[in-house]
Amino acid sequence: RNNISDIKTWLSVKSWELGISNFFINEIPFSWSNSDQFCQIVCDYLQLVLKRVDMPLIYDIGAGLGIGSKKYIQKLNLCTQAQVHIIDSSFSIIEQLKRDLSLINSNIKCRHMSFETLDKVPHFALMSYLFCSMPHQMIIWDGNQFKEEKKIVRFKGDLLDTSHIPPKIIVKDDIYHWIDEAFDDVLLAHLKQIKDLIEVENTILDPFYFDRKHDELFRDYFLKNDITYCKFNYSQSIIAQLIWCFENAPKTFMLFIQDVGDSIAYPDTLLTFDYGVCEFFTIYFPLIAHLASSYGLNLKMTSFPNGETQHLIIYKGIPCLDVSQIINFQTSFSDYEKSIKLKLRNWSNDTNQALPINLLDYNYSINVLIAKYFFMDKQGAQAIKYCLDCIDEYGDLA
Repeated sequence: RNNISDIKTWLSVKSWELGISNFFINEIPFSWSNSDQFCQIVCDYLQLVLKRVDMPLIYDIGAGLGIGSKKYIQKLNLCTQAQVHIIDSSFSIIEQLKRDLSLINSNIKCRHMSFETLDKVPHFALMSYLFCSMPHQMIIWDGNQFKEEKKIVRFKGDLLDTSHIPPKIIVKDDIYHWIDEAFDDVLLAHLKQIKDLIEVENTILDPFYFDRKHDELFRDYFLKNDITYCKFNYSQSIIAQLIWCFENAPKTFMLFIQDVGDSIAYPDTLLTFDYGVCEFFTIYFPLIAHLASSYGLNLKMTSFPNGETQHLIIYKGIPCLDVSQIINFQTSFSDYEKSIKLKLRNWSNDTNQALPINLLDYNYSINVLIAKYFFMDKQGAQAIKYCLDCIDEYGDLA
């Protein structure tokens, strides 16, 4: 909040204080990680650890609403064979999860914590769409040098402070001072208005210097792979914490990272995308993979097109073949969604056929999509059925 060029990142971080409401206010899609299909993928990997460790420690980091957590806990009856910690940086979400009767068990803990403040390295850690929601810096590797891309922004108009009666106009030159002085509840009510007033004025490149360890690791990656130009997002705290995890990992260890990102270096890659006031960052997966291999860990990674949801599995103490047999059969989420839309389109042309059973995949967005198809086809009862499925799964959130 002391540098106007960081205002977009501050707005995004601040918005998560809204807790669950943020998904609705900023129209953030309910995560694919809530779906039954993703739950099965998690369970497949979890079983590789459960076979080798008695009562392993499992962290679901950035668990959000906890819907996915509850699915794999129930599917594998985890509360009898593991210690499960459901972790999120949103205090309000964790307090709600603590009141969830299905999670009241001595082997399940709901903890208010961020990735950077983890106190222990578990046997299995799941991080789904976590890194993309954390602040990053935009770095360019060019001519054997690192540079930081900075966007200079300004406020293009006045703000209407609706916390007063009558509302008070804050002229654009005073908005930053108003942000510093306003109470949290007032700020949260004005986040969208602040975002809409931001305008990018200029982009500049400054030389960028990592700390020595990070610099050596990154240079080693780009030089070994003969990459002369690359734009990527960098978070000092994420890289530092990953290194700590790799250095302190137990003998049997698996880190499952699912996030939106790039599988190869590409000059014009998209580094950020927005939902309302929330800014998200694409993750450059090959760099994290190089980091893990530098610390002697094994890894498997998807190679879907850049900008897709990717999976990176970092592990040790588990046979490589066992991991390969899971990841080699995974398809991208966009292909999965496209296949569902195609099946729905084909079905809508021949409604005498039964819907393919694999469409019944308790994912909020998919169920709503199916309900819309029924509604447009004037089949109200079927549309209501899929809406009720959403209500059963998401409760009041639906």
